[in-house]
Amino acid sequence: MIFRDNRVSYLRRDVAQYTEPETGEFALQLYRTIADIQKQGPVSLRIESSELSNGSSKYLVLGFSGGKAVRISVLIPDSPNMKRTVEITEELQN
Repeated sequence: MIFRDNRVSYLRRDVAQYTEPETGEFALQLYRTIADIQKQGPVSLRIESSELSNGSSKYLVLGFSGGKAVRISVLIPDSPNMKRTVEITEELQN
């Protein structure tokens, strides 16, 4: 619980914590990408998924005014020998 002016300001639940340098770089790149776009107005959030012949993909899409979007893709292969891949892409939607 976080308090402000003797009242509960918000609740927080820690879900996961990662200390690998690559994770920190990923989070910093995501922050920079969103910070450049976010000044343009409100943000919408969309969750998507798709099944592929050799795995699945999960998407988190942040939509911004002006048609810009940031897509975070998690590619999950069926094979345990293959690594999961996470990508950040910037898109222009109409």
